[in-house]
This record gives sequence, structure tokens and C-alpha cells, in this order.
Amino acid sequence: MSFRIQKEARQESMLLNMGPSHPAMHGTIRIMLELDGERILNAELEVGYLHRGFEKTCENRTYFNLLPYTDRLNYVSPLINNLGYVMTLEKMLGLQVPEHAQYIRVIMSELSRISDHLTCLAAMAMECGA
Repeated sequence: MSFRIQKEARQESMLLNMGPSHPAMHGTIRIMLELDGERILNAELEVGYLHRGFEKTCENRTYFNLLPYTDRLNYVSPLINNLGYVMTLEKMLGLQVPEHAQYIRVIMSELSRISDHLTCLAAMAMECGA
């Protein structure tokens, strides 16, 4: 793949390719850096390395068989993906969820969100040398 940064790089600068899997990064992303010593002059990102073909998988499954696959969309807070999918099914089928179940869903979603944020903060701290 041709990168714009490769074409526009200065003669005295250095090009550094980080990724798609690099020990200093959380997740999979490719970053092409143009460096002048330790100073970053330019950066170009390439995303999409986590594509798992979810849409294609959905084509051959029933609505109820897809729930385990929604867990895998975000490995840190899978409950939120499940909830979004289940709420869509409930709306399509015209189902009404009891109020106490809605409260439980909110509590569990907030716990998942907190877990996601703490994981992101911990990953960032590790990347910064903690």
C-alpha cells in the first residue's frame, strides 16, 4: 500500500512503521511516523485490522443465535453490545421489558462502562511506563 507520508517525507527525516501489532500499542493499528530525531513531524494512521466479518457471519444465523457474537464486538464491555442488540430485537418483536429489568440493565451497563474505562486507563498507564 502506498502512503502519502512516504511520498512527502523530507530527505533528512526518518520513517518509522509502528504496527499493526506493536508492544507499545494497545490494540491493532498501523501508524507510519515521520521523525526528526525524537520529534514527530507527520503521522498517518491505518485502521481496520480488527475486522472480523461480523456482518457476513450474521447472514447465516438466526436472530437468537447472534447474541454470543455481539460479545466479541468489544471484549472489554461486551454487555453493552448485547444490550443494544437485544433492545433492537425487543423493539422488532414488540416486546415490553419489566421496569425492574430495565433498572438492572442500566446498572450492569454502567458497571461495564466503568470496567471499559478502567481498562483503557490501565493500558494507557502501561504504555506510558507504569
